[in-house]
Amino acid sequence: MVAGSSWLAVLNFSVHAVLYSYYAMQAAGFQLSRFIAMAITFSQMLQMLAYIILNVLIIFSMEDKVCHTTWPTVFLSSVMYLSLLVLFCNFFFKTYLRSTQKSKRE
Repeated sequence: MVAGSSWLAVLNFSVHAVLYSYYAMQAAGFQLSRFIAMAITFSQMLQMLAYIILNVLIIFSMEDKVCHTTWPTVFLSSVMYLSLLVLFCNFFFKTYLRSTQKSKRE
C-alpha cells in the first residue's frame, strides 16, 4: 500500500462524486449555474495541489525512514499531479476567466 493512498482515494472520490452529479443534472436537462462548474474545476485544482503537498510530506517521511515507498512512485505521481494541475489551471483560465474578460470588452 502506497503511503497516503487512502487520503488520495477519499479526496478523489469526493471530487468525482460532485463532478458526476453535476454531469447527471446537466444531462437530465437542468440548467445549473456557471458558478457550480467553476467551483468543481477549482476543487479539481485544489485536489491536485493537495496531492502534490502530500507527496512532499511523503518525501520527508521517506528520509526519516517512517514511510516505505519508492522514489519512482513519488517522482512519477508528482509529475502526473503537477501536469494535471497545470492542465486544470489552463482550462480554468481559458474557460472561465478569459471568456468573462472577452464578454466585458464587447
